[in-house]
Amino acid sequence: MTDLTNTTSRTRTFSWENPRQSARIVRKLSGLQTLDASLRGEFPDPPMAHLLGTTLIEAEYGWAVFTFTPAEFHCNFFGTVDGGMITTVVDSALGCAIQSTLPAGDYGVTQGLQLRFLRPLPLDAGPIRVEAEVILVGVATATAQARVVDEDERQYVYATTTFLIYRR
Repeated sequence: MTDLTNTTSRTRTFSWENPRQSARIVRKLSGLQTLDASLRGEFPDPPMAHLLGTTLIEAEYGWAVFTFTPAEFHCNFFGTVDGGMITTVVDSALGCAIQSTLPAGDYGVTQGLQLRFLRPLPLDAGPIRVEAEVILVGVATATAQARVVDEDERQYVYATTTFLIYRR
């Protein structure tokens, strides 16, 4: 058996700003206005984005794209990107796509999330895109789908979600 206790230790540090400050502003904007303001850097990214190293790079009505580059701190025991990491980024992208369709004061929360992992996501996959698009927004629920792809359009995950919509 290999002795794994003599590995080189690594450290990752990050900082974030108080998310409650942004939340007060966000409540007054439509979902799309919020995402546009975020893209312009008018308020800080959520702490989760700093923790995981993800970035919102595109937002339109019913559409959102996040990106990240796989890193060691995303790894599972098998040396690939952990499914929980992928699930978190997919949920964020789907939530932003749905939020982009909602008026000021309304918001959605995940009711159900289904992911189909098509292949392992290796650390050397390069920049990854998580593309999410809305399928339908109703009075009380919304549905959306997402895919996780690399620069060569190789797909790693397909996902669908249902969000509960809370209307003001």
